Formats: sequence, C-alpha cells, structure tokens
Amino acid sequence: MKRTPILFPLFFLLCAFTSYLPSATADDDHVYDTDGDKLQYGVNYFVLPVIRGNGGGIQVAKAGNETCPLTVVQSGNELSEGLPIKIASRSAGVAFITQGQLFKSIQFGVFPSTLRPGCPPSPIPSKWDPPSKWTIVEGLPERGLAVKLVGYQNRVSGWFSIVKVADDASSSSVGYKLVFCLWPEEEVMIHLCKNVGIRTDGKGIRRLVLSENTPLVVQFQKFRSALALNNHVLSASE
Repeated sequence: MKRTPILFPLFFLLCAFTSYLPSATADDDHVYDTDGDKLQYGVNYFVLPVIRGNGGGIQVAKAGNETCPLTVVQSGNELSEGLPIKIASRSAGVAFITQGQLFKSIQFGVFPSTLRPGCPPSPIPSKWDPPSKWTIVEGLPERGLAVKLVGYQNRVSGWFSIVKVADDASSSSVGYKLVFCLWPEEEVMIHLCKNVGIRTDGKGIRRLVLSENTPLVVQFQKFRSALALNNHVLSASE
C-alpha cells in the first residue's frame, strides 16, 4: 500500500519504550538546553549523554563496508562533544521546539567537507537531502532500523521528535530522548514511535538504532564555536 504523509497533530509520547501518541497534558512542553534556554529550530546543538562515563556526543563514522562515513554513532570518548545537530520545523514561523512535535528533519548543522575526504558531496544528490541529513534505513547488519546519513536505499518514512524522560529522583539533570515516528498506513490515524538507542557492534562502534528498549538519554548544549570540532572523521573509539 502506498504511504502518504498525514498531517496529524502530535503531542506527548507516554511510554519510555515503543509507544503511541496521546494528548499532551503538561503545563510546559518546551525542550530546554543545558543553559536553561528553550531549544530553537535552526540552531546548532551538541547532543550529549546525561549520564557521563559511557560515551560522548553524536558524530559520524564509517561502519561495515562503507567507503564514506554514513553511520550516525555515539563517540566512545566521553570528552568528545561530537558534531552539532540542527533541527528543521515542518511548520513555518515556529521558533521553539516542544515535546512531541514532528520535525521536518535532523541533520548535522556543521559538517565540513574535510570530514568526508574523497567522498562526493552527496551519494544520492538531492536539493531536499543534504549529505548530513539523518535518515532511517532498514535491512542492514544493525538488525533493525539504523540511523544513517543520506546515501542508503531502503529508507523508512517518518519523523523525528524529542520527548522528556521521566525525572529521576537521584539526578538533578533533565534528560530527553530522541524518537522516530513511522508514517502509519493511510487508514490508521496513529503514529508508531520508537526510541533512538545504542547498539554496540563487534568492533565497539556505538551505532544509533531504533529500539523498543532503553533509549539514549541526552541533553542539548549550544554549539558556540567551530574550534570545538575535531576536523577529521572520528574513529569508533574516539
């Protein structure tokens, strides 16, 4: 059956695992960065784990048989901030990101060509798909749905979103999870959403995948300077 986009209002995700989308009930649905400011569309942020000691920021790496870095991963170095992301809105005139909003796209907002030496600007040229755009791909060795950059076939249609993770009384940090909401069949007016989590492969690469299990709990830190970036393709252990 042909899938078509359904413009359906999205609100809170109730469950920490695979979930359906009910109505929002919170007084303040905004997503906040580590400075306490509201997250904005079109602004660059590092995505960092809330719990330190188990990896760093989000970046790109070569994995499997890739000749160019197309796999979105978590750095194995907890001191690495990775690469900043930028989120695009599906609605014109919307400045701030709220929980449960469906995004037009997520991409790495700062993506120097030196990160892909010898690689074409985009393996699948398209004015709608910059080479740093995140996509969800099925049928790969990740054994499920994997987060990849533009360049793969078998892409899955849907939208990313952000949801706050339930407060942990033992922690003063506010955590969020990224989720990916699949386009439903035409006659089903409910979006099925899965967590973005981590699956570590045999080489120690911490690949981002869709999961029904524990999500990667993150926080968003403003990107302030290109000097913060390591100007090379990061290896699995970095």
